[in-house]
Amino acid sequence: MRDEVGGHFHAGPRCRRMKNDMPSTRSHADILKEILIGQLSLFKELHDLLELETAQLAAMNVHAMQESNEVKMVLLAQIDTFNSKLRNTFLINRGGQDSSAGTSLGELIASLSTRHKELGHLYQQNKNMASSVQKVATVNGAISERFIKTLRKAQAFLARNTQTSNMYGATGRFTQRAFTPTMINRKA
Repeated sequence: MRDEVGGHFHAGPRCRRMKNDMPSTRSHADILKEILIGQLSLFKELHDLLELETAQLAAMNVHAMQESNEVKMVLLAQIDTFNSKLRNTFLINRGGQDSSAGTSLGELIASLSTRHKELGHLYQQNKNMASSVQKVATVNGAISERFIKTLRKAQAFLARNTQTSNMYGATGRFTQRAFTPTMINRKA
C-alpha cells in the first residue's frame, strides 16, 4: 500500500497469512481456491511494489529503495509460504505421491475446474500475475545493473584522477606526475 505523502510502500491488508487451522471438512477445491486467492493478492501487492521500485530507481531514491526492499522480502517470504501450502495440498490430493508421477498442478486444477470453474480462472490469473511480476523485476534488475555499471565507471575514473598530481615543475611549467601515497608511521 503506497503512502501518498512519501511514496513509500508498506505491507497492506493483502499482506496476510492463510489460516493454519483449516477444518478437515473443507474440500481440496476450497482449500486450493483460498490458497490461489491469497497468492494472487500477494502477487498483486508485489507487482505494485515493483512498479514503485521502478520509479524509485529512476529517482535514485536510495532510502525509499531500502524500505521497498524490506517490504519485498516480507512479501516473498509470504508468497513462499503460500507455495508450500499449495505443494502440500497438491501432494495430499495426489495421495502423497511424488510430483514425478505424472500429474502436474495445472492438470489437477483442470480436473477440479470441471466442478469448480473459478479454480481454473484463479490459476490462470496467478500465472499471468507471476509473469507480470517477473517482467517488472527483470526491468528493475536491468536498471540496477546499469546504475552499478555507471557507478563503477565513475569510481574507476575518480581513482585514476586521484592517482595523479598536477604540479608546477622546476621550470615553472605545468607537469603531471603520478601520485604515490606515503605511509606514515604514527608510532615513530
